[in-house]
Amino acid sequence: MNLKKSGQNKYSGFNYFELSDILPNINELCEELHLFTQFNFTTEEATLTIVNSDKVEEKIIFNSPMAEATLKGCH
Repeated sequence: MNLKKSGQNKYSGFNYFELSDILPNINELCEELHLFTQFNFTTEEATLTIVNSDKVEEKIIFNSPMAEATLKGCH
């Protein structure tokens, strides 16, 4: 999709994707493929659930541990 990184960390000297760089494309793909995404966050875990809107019993769940970043200029 030829996405461009618009975020810049001047302290550490790197570029990164911001949500505004990727969300429009994700929304377009979800609409085209009839998918629904749901994000949940706790202090210990982040969860992404992707559901097939045509068959709601079909879903996939991704879990990731949460942690606080303690690096200067990062989060």
